[in-house]
Amino acid sequence: MNDRKLKTTKELVKMYVISGGIFAILMAGFDWFVDHDFNVWKFVFHFLFFGGFMTFANRFNYYENK
Repeated sequence: MNDRKLKTTKELVKMYVISGGIFAILMAGFDWFVDHDFNVWKFVFHFLFFGGFMTFANRFNYYENK
């Protein structure tokens, strides 16, 4: 049986910044590669949306009770 515990706030913020930042940078790099202009609002949207989604999806630590 799994005992679900919420990750600490520090871990959640770290996950939010890292996952959102990496995704936003990769998408901005892709736009640059296909000759689109850099759009700040698109970068911010990618950062906030993907970072938030990944944090929500991975907010629990899983431990097995033996």
